[in-house]
Amino acid sequence: MKRITTLIALFMAASALMAQPKISVETQQKLGDISFQTPKTVIFRVKNTGNKPLVIKEVQPSCGCVSVDFSTAAIAPGKQSAITAVYDAAMMGTFYRELAIYSNASPEPLYVGFRGRVVETLNAEDFAGDYPVDLGFVRLNTNAIEFNDCLLYTSPSPRDGA
Repeated sequence: MKRITTLIALFMAASALMAQPKISVETQQKLGDISFQTPKTVIFRVKNTGNKPLVIKEVQPSCGCVSVDFSTAAIAPGKQSAITAVYDAAMMGTFYRELAIYSNASPEPLYVGFRGRVVETLNAEDFAGDYPVDLGFVRLNTNAIEFNDCLLYTSPSPRDGA
Protein backbone atom coordinates (compact mmCIF):
# COMPACT_ATOMS: atom_id res chain seq x y z
CA MET A 1 0.00 0.00 0.00
CA LYS A 2 2.90 2.32 0.78
CA ARG A 3 4.34 1.75 -2.70
CA ILE A 4 1.09 2.66 -4.39
CA THR A 5 0.81 5.87 -2.37
CA THR A 6 4.41 6.77 -3.22
CA LEU A 7 3.84 6.09 -6.93
CA ILE A 8 0.68 8.20 -6.96
CA ALA A 9 2.51 11.06 -5.22
CA LEU A 10 5.39 10.87 -7.74
CA PHE A 11 2.93 10.81 -10.64
CA MET A 12 1.10 13.87 -9.31
CA ALA A 13 4.39 15.74 -8.77
CA ALA A 14 5.53 14.91 -12.32
CA SER A 15 2.16 16.05 -13.71
CA ALA A 16 2.42 19.33 -11.82
CA LEU A 17 5.91 19.94 -13.22
CA MET A 18 4.72 19.31 -16.78
CA ALA A 19 1.77 21.70 -16.40
CA GLN A 20 3.65 24.95 -16.95
CA PRO A 21 3.11 28.11 -18.95
CA LYS A 22 5.57 28.49 -21.82
CA ILE A 23 6.35 31.77 -23.54
CA SER A 24 6.95 31.97 -27.28
CA VAL A 25 8.01 35.22 -28.95
CA GLU A 26 10.13 36.39 -31.89
CA THR A 27 13.34 37.42 -30.14
CA GLN A 28 14.87 39.81 -32.73
CA GLN A 29 13.38 42.43 -35.04
CA LYS A 30 15.16 44.53 -37.67
CA LEU A 31 13.67 47.98 -38.16
CA GLY A 32 15.98 49.21 -40.91
CA ASP A 33 16.29 52.98 -41.39
CA ILE A 34 14.07 55.26 -39.33
CA SER A 35 13.82 59.03 -39.43
CA PHE A 36 15.56 61.17 -36.80
CA GLN A 37 13.32 62.27 -33.90
CA THR A 38 10.40 60.21 -35.19
CA PRO A 39 9.38 57.63 -32.58
CA LYS A 40 9.21 54.07 -33.89
CA THR A 41 6.81 51.47 -32.46
CA VAL A 42 7.85 47.83 -32.22
CA ILE A 43 5.33 45.11 -31.36
CA PHE A 44 6.39 41.74 -29.94
CA ARG A 45 3.64 39.10 -30.13
CA VAL A 46 3.77 36.86 -27.05
CA LYS A 47 2.08 33.45 -27.26
CA ASN A 48 1.46 31.00 -24.43
CA THR A 49 2.45 27.59 -25.82
CA GLY A 50 2.16 25.90 -22.41
CA ASN A 51 -0.90 24.45 -20.71
CA LYS A 52 -1.22 26.87 -17.76
CA PRO A 53 -2.01 30.61 -17.85
CA LEU A 54 0.99 32.85 -18.59
CA VAL A 55 1.38 36.11 -16.66
CA ILE A 56 3.85 38.75 -17.77
CA LYS A 57 5.01 40.34 -14.53
CA GLU A 58 7.35 43.03 -15.82
CA VAL A 59 9.11 44.25 -18.97
CA GLN A 60 12.32 46.24 -18.49
CA PRO A 61 13.91 48.12 -21.41
CA SER A 62 17.70 48.35 -21.65
CA CYS A 63 17.57 52.12 -22.09
CA GLY A 64 15.49 55.11 -21.03
CA CYS A 65 14.95 55.88 -24.73
CA VAL A 66 12.44 52.99 -24.92
CA SER A 67 9.00 53.05 -23.31
CA VAL A 68 7.01 49.82 -23.01
CA ASP A 69 3.36 48.92 -22.66
CA PHE A 70 2.03 45.43 -21.89
CA SER A 71 -0.94 43.71 -20.31
CA THR A 72 -0.61 42.06 -16.91
CA ALA A 73 -3.73 39.95 -17.50
CA ALA A 74 -3.18 36.20 -17.67
CA ILE A 75 -2.70 34.79 -21.18
CA ALA A 76 -4.64 31.54 -21.58
CA PRO A 77 -2.93 28.51 -23.15
CA GLY A 78 -2.83 28.88 -26.95
CA LYS A 79 -3.69 32.60 -26.80
CA GLN A 80 -1.45 35.59 -27.41
CA SER A 81 -0.86 39.13 -26.23
CA ALA A 82 1.41 41.97 -27.32
CA ILE A 83 4.26 43.93 -25.82
CA THR A 84 4.60 47.37 -27.41
CA ALA A 85 7.89 49.24 -27.28
CA VAL A 86 8.36 52.80 -28.55
CA TYR A 87 11.90 53.91 -29.43
CA ASP A 88 12.33 57.71 -29.38
CA ALA A 89 15.02 57.90 -32.17
CA ALA A 90 16.66 60.92 -30.54
CA MET A 91 20.22 59.96 -31.53
CA MET A 92 21.64 59.47 -35.02
CA GLY A 93 23.34 56.21 -35.98
CA THR A 94 22.85 52.50 -35.46
CA PHE A 95 21.19 51.15 -32.33
CA TYR A 96 20.33 47.88 -30.62
CA ARG A 97 17.91 47.81 -27.69
CA GLU A 98 16.71 44.92 -25.53
CA LEU A 99 13.68 44.21 -23.40
CA ALA A 100 13.81 41.81 -20.44
CA ILE A 101 10.49 39.97 -20.07
CA TYR A 102 9.78 38.59 -16.61
CA SER A 103 6.96 36.05 -16.42
CA ASN A 104 5.74 33.04 -14.46
CA ALA A 105 7.14 30.74 -17.19
CA SER A 106 10.71 31.01 -15.86
CA PRO A 107 12.55 32.62 -12.97
CA GLU A 108 15.03 34.05 -15.51
CA PRO A 109 13.99 36.85 -17.89
CA LEU A 110 13.54 36.27 -21.61
CA TYR A 111 15.43 38.85 -23.67
CA VAL A 112 14.07 40.23 -26.94
CA GLY A 113 15.67 42.96 -29.02
CA PHE A 114 15.36 45.27 -31.97
CA ARG A 115 17.91 47.06 -34.10
CA GLY A 116 17.98 49.72 -36.75
CA ARG A 117 19.61 52.92 -37.90
CA VAL A 118 18.45 56.48 -37.27
CA VAL A 119 19.06 58.68 -40.31
CA GLU A 120 18.49 62.40 -40.90
CA THR A 121 16.00 61.93 -43.73
CA LEU A 122 14.55 58.86 -45.34
CA ASN A 123 14.89 58.24 -49.04
CA ALA A 124 11.52 58.90 -50.70
CA GLU A 125 11.91 56.07 -53.23
CA ASP A 126 9.99 52.87 -52.65
CA PHE A 127 12.19 49.80 -52.62
CA ALA A 128 9.46 47.30 -51.83
CA GLY A 129 10.30 43.78 -52.85
CA ASP A 130 12.04 40.61 -51.78
CA TYR A 131 15.67 41.06 -50.70
CA PRO A 132 16.65 37.74 -49.08
CA VAL A 133 20.43 38.32 -48.85
CA ASP A 134 21.31 40.23 -45.67
CA LEU A 135 24.68 41.99 -45.36
CA GLY A 136 24.17 43.97 -42.17
CA PHE A 137 22.15 47.03 -43.14
CA VAL A 138 22.43 46.22 -46.86
CA ARG A 139 19.87 43.85 -48.34
CA LEU A 140 20.27 42.34 -51.81
CA ASN A 141 18.16 40.24 -54.12
CA THR A 142 21.21 38.29 -55.32
CA ASN A 143 24.33 36.90 -53.71
CA ALA A 144 26.59 37.79 -56.66
CA ILE A 145 27.67 41.31 -57.64
CA GLU A 146 29.27 41.89 -61.04
CA PHE A 147 31.55 44.77 -61.94
CA ASN A 148 31.84 44.23 -65.73
CA ASP A 149 31.38 47.80 -66.90
CA CYS A 150 33.98 49.46 -64.69
CA LEU A 151 36.52 51.68 -66.39
CA LEU A 152 40.07 51.70 -65.21
CA TYR A 153 41.19 55.28 -64.72
CA THR A 154 44.85 56.06 -64.59
CA SER A 155 46.00 59.50 -63.65
CA PRO A 156 48.41 61.33 -65.97
CA SER A 157 52.04 60.63 -65.17
CA PRO A 158 54.61 63.46 -64.85
CA ARG A 159 56.66 61.51 -67.39
CA ASP A 160 53.91 62.03 -69.97
CA GLY A 161 54.54 65.77 -69.94
CA ALA A 162 51.20 66.56 -68.41
